Amino acid sequence: MASLDDFEQIYIQAGLLLVQDITNTNILNTLKTSINISVDNLAKHFRWWWLQKEASVDLKPKYETGNILTTTQDGTTIVGTGTSWSGNVAAGDKILIAGDQEIYPIQSVDSDTGITLGTASDAVAYKGSSISSATAYKIFRDTYGLPSDFFDMLRPHDAFAPFLIKPVGINRMRFLQELNFGGEGPPQHYTLASDETSSPPAQELIVEPFPDQRYTLYFDYVRQVTALSATSDVPLTPREFRDIHVYEAAADFAQFRANDPERGDRFRAIAEARKLVMMQHQKSKETEDRPVIRPDLSAYRRVSVGAKRFDPNFARNFG
Repeated sequence: MASLDDFEQIYIQAGLLLVQDITNTNILNTLKTSINISVDNLAKHFRWWWLQKEASVDLKPKYETGNILTTTQDGTTIVGTGTSWSGNVAAGDKILIAGDQEIYPIQSVDSDTGITLGTASDAVAYKGSSISSATAYKIFRDTYGLPSDFFDMLRPHDAFAPFLIKPVGINRMRFLQELNFGGEGPPQHYTLASDETSSPPAQELIVEPFPDQRYTLYFDYVRQVTALSATSDVPLTPREFRDIHVYEAAADFAQFRANDPERGDRFRAIAEARKLVMMQHQKSKETEDRPVIRPDLSAYRRVSVGAKRFDPNFARNFG
């Protein structure tokens, strides 16, 4: 079979295998849909070595240089003195002001001495007493963006070794944050959340307590599979195994469009045989230094696209 470098070459080969005219829009769209179902199913039911990726996240230390000079009750702006917020603070950080029992999100950094409270979409008012003299404060960050192709954490219970950081659900995280109000130290707990203000929603890492210094956390994760659309799109599946998608798309077309189930069964048998070869490659990868996700072979079954989705809050697994 010809080199299957991209989406276009995969559906062209499927058309040649079926002896179908892919200039026909209906035929082409059917093949494209079947290829995407094949790509999605292969990735969702087996967590192969080629889905694994390494990344790191830098946890920011607290910033407390200078003082709060002025802010008013129910106001949204804070003025500092002796501060250098522009280079050390960012939207999404949180501020705790001495004598107050609230932690406020920072919407924007307006200057070295000026910040605005709030989330990305809403302003947040300061609830404490008005300040007119120098007051201590601390600015932290507990939420960090994850790679854009992040799907799931690999080995969640020891994801950040040698740091022993326990995964918890989002509700448990909120409880711990309230219990350890304003606490700081090495990270002890984490959860995953979804930032719904972005499109598509971005995956985020939340840690507790607030970092007391800079930490770099290294982790392995499972990549998100995205639908192929443009002709130049490249599937995550290794090139030598992309023929699986050709045969599965051909099998679906033969069985459901051409009413030729016998031919469809032949194509599907070839695809299954190729998967067995890929499983042997998976086993060989397990002997390498880099850890991999072992495939749960018993879970394999055909499902529609989107039948399995990642729970960004870990709630089902860790409460």
